[in-house]
Amino acid sequence: MHPRYVDLAARIVRWAEREPGVRGLIVIGSQAREAPPADEWSDLDLMVFCEDPGRYLGDTGWLRPFGHPLCAFTERTPLGGRDWEWLVRRVLYADGRDVDFSLLREDRASEALAVNAEILAAGWEVRYDPAGTLPAQVAGAIAAAGAATDGEAQDGEEPGGEDPLAEDPLAEDLAVMLYHVIWAMKKIRRGEIWVAAGCLNSFLREPLWRLIAAYNRAGGAPQPALSYGGRYLERTTAPEVLAMLRGCAMPYEAAGGIAALRALLNLLAALGPRACVARGLEWDSEAYAGVRAMFEELAAG
Repeated sequence: MHPRYVDLAARIVRWAEREPGVRGLIVIGSQAREAPPADEWSDLDLMVFCEDPGRYLGDTGWLRPFGHPLCAFTERTPLGGRDWEWLVRRVLYADGRDVDFSLLREDRASEALAVNAEILAAGWEVRYDPAGTLPAQVAGAIAAAGAATDGEAQDGEEPGGEDPLAEDPLAEDLAVMLYHVIWAMKKIRRGEIWVAAGCLNSFLREPLWRLIAAYNRAGGAPQPALSYGGRYLERTTAPEVLAMLRGCAMPYEAAGGIAALRALLNLLAALGPRACVARGLEWDSEAYAGVRAMFEELAAG
């Protein structure tokens, strides 16, 4: 585990030990991997086995003992052929560390480990296991899957999905975009230009056009509506917004990626407050300011 995350992981383990509904905790991904090991840009990936994952999706109070969360949202991934979904609470803390909490039902532990066998084969570490059963279960899942130990781990996967439990999709979209500005910036600093460009140019397109749609409906453009996934964006969006949007596409090079992420932050600041007011939401100026400062620090480094 990278030294940057040692104390944070210890705090999470202490929380798990005191939390009645938590039954197990496994570190996976880069922080449990030897080759390639975690670096300063890595996040912390955890499998958290609990009685009721839904208990940890509705608020951020349980996340605060680990630090001040700037952005938090939930990804859910349907699993074909199964009657449950993979839920991940993704959190960016004010100190720049980010944690992915995979919240999994304890009675589906064997299935969850089988689904994650390839990632587990690259490295894992049980940090909390009062029943003492997880190591054998992990070993069995890896053996059954025949997973290769040199596969790519969760740290580099492309993010996806949106939280159906969010009170308002706009608030969720803003959190997703702010989070992934830092996510992509870390990839750029690591030299993973292709991954960063994919995040900005592909994954963030949907939440960005939904923000523009909300801004338009708030009266900030000549025509108020967008449709068909942004098909008529250019017809319905004010020229000054389109001018800002032009800078948000990332070329395949680091300097251009930094410029594009900065342009996206500028666009969020220009559109977010008005769109939030129109929806009866509060623009999260603290989260924006924290992410902006963190981004500029990374860009200068």
